[in-house]
Amino acid sequence: MIKTLNDNKLFSIGLPVVKDVFLTEAIKSCLKQTYTNFEIVLVNNAKTDDFKDKIRDIYNSFNDDRIKYHENEAQLAMIDNWNLTLKLSSGDLFSILCDDDLWESNYIEEMVKLSQQNLNCNLFHCRVKIIYEGSDRAILSSLCSEFENSFDFIYHRIMGYRKMYLSDFTVRVNALNKIGGFFAMPDGWGSDDLTWFKLSLEGGVAYTSKILFIYRNHKNNISNTVNIKNKWNSIPKYADFIKKYIVGKDLNKKDEILQKLILDELPNYKKRGFASLYHKKIMSYKYLPSSLKKIISKISRLIIFTIK
Repeated sequence: MIKTLNDNKLFSIGLPVVKDVFLTEAIKSCLKQTYTNFEIVLVNNAKTDDFKDKIRDIYNSFNDDRIKYHENEAQLAMIDNWNLTLKLSSGDLFSILCDDDLWESNYIEEMVKLSQQNLNCNLFHCRVKIIYEGSDRAILSSLCSEFENSFDFIYHRIMGYRKMYLSDFTVRVNALNKIGGFFAMPDGWGSDDLTWFKLSLEGGVAYTSKILFIYRNHKNNISNTVNIKNKWNSIPKYADFIKKYIVGKDLNKKDEILQKLILDELPNYKKRGFASLYHKKIMSYKYLPSSLKKIISKISRLIIFTIK
């Protein structure tokens, strides 16, 4: 029996905050949700007292008892802070909204519906609009199937066929707690992907094509500021995680094909990741002319892709 919205499950919004620039907009996008039985767990994880004060002032500017406030004495590592936010949550469903992103007003309502229509599923997501800092440019993420099993989900991601973010996903709290919360990675790079992959192994992934999440692409995004050395070390760890969780299982014919395709693609996935990092590193050298940067980057990519 499919449950209805009248069941009124508590939805926990994790808001782990390190910067204040877009925070007011993020909180407002939560408070305008059409589904109103939610809590906002705002964890102030700023590094300096100045930023802590700014974040606290923004929190105090809202008068809504659904906002629960917690302040870390010292800044936690990103994944530790995500998991603290989860620990402080009381809901049946959970999603993290990053402090510079936005949800459409019906995000929670649609996620609750998906969870009720897919009772054996623990992971739900939506289509994404990506906006770019300082311009009018915007793109949409690729469409997904309304339901995918874990192998389809992983395959499409590592092939680069789709964009995925932290805040377009909602999970069942008990399922996320069962796997120990978010998977730890250096600087947090790839942690959300690997956590979603692990959750998808039981019950797959449900999706709505409604555009409900707005991702703000700007120079201070974690994905744009991550330490290159840490990401370099994360790439093989990411690939090894996938390999570990898709082997040694009883599979149907379709999943056997997907498993082989994934395993065959993982070396190429690593090479693309390493090549991308080399490109970013080379392009960051201010003293090199742009024409020389492009030549060096191209040669680096060719070398990487000849290594077996």
